[in-house]
Amino acid sequence: VLADATGIGKTMMAMALLAHLACGKGIWGPRLIVVPTSVKLDKLDWETEFLKWCPAFKIVNARGK
Repeated sequence: VLADATGIGKTMMAMALLAHLACGKGIWGPRLIVVPTSVKLDKLDWETEFLKWCPAFKIVNARGK
């Protein structure tokens, strides 16, 4: 997933894997997802997509410098 180009669907791939682990295998986490700050500037950011498609997931957003 790290090497994929912009717009190729990395967010959806990550969501599919985590949803499979949680719902299919009963492995809910916790998980750590690290994204560059530039991702938050996108029209549809990863956090919004996770909440849209996987509303049962709890997201804690931590920011640092």
